Amino acid sequence: MIPLLRERRHALAESHVLHRDGFSTAVAKGVPPQVLVEIERQEAMLDAELRWLDSLLSRLESDAIPWGPSAFSNSERYRAQRKAARQ
Repeated sequence: MIPLLRERRHALAESHVLHRDGFSTAVAKGVPPQVLVEIERQEAMLDAELRWLDSLLSRLESDAIPWGPSAFSNSERYRAQRKAARQ
């Protein structure tokens, strides 16, 4: 799962750079702020998601968050509950 999260992080970082640079360029060109509100919001959301994802990856890699069915004290019960929920 960590490799997939790293791929997601890479894609988010690229999008964040595009939004940030695009916003800066537009401001420098004098684009009215009301036109840029949505781009500014998206850049802020991407920044927040990157910070959250970095924190999650750090916790997963340090085993601060046990992951997977074996992370539960009664994993057989958990698996049975998941199976029942899918039916």
